[in-house]
Amino acid sequence: MKAEEKAEAIIKRIQIEDRRCLTEHESKEILKAYKIPTTQERLALSAEAAGDLAEAIGFPVVLKICSPNITHKTDIGKVVSG
Repeated sequence: MKAEEKAEAIIKRIQIEDRRCLTEHESKEILKAYKIPTTQERLALSAEAAGDLAEAIGFPVVLKICSPNITHKTDIGKVVSG
């Protein structure tokens, strides 16, 4: 899939969901599609998966909540480093 197609698919999904902001993960997926370097990131759907991914990436890591309803994670204390 071409970069434009990947980015367009993400943006269309956001529009269908009637959102005005991309999550950090979605933003980085668009950047990666265009081969723009970003920080190493993985999306974990459970605490166990987060631990496994942290081990695989290597420490230190930063855990952030990923929600389309929460734009400023640090404002509500949803960023943890370890």
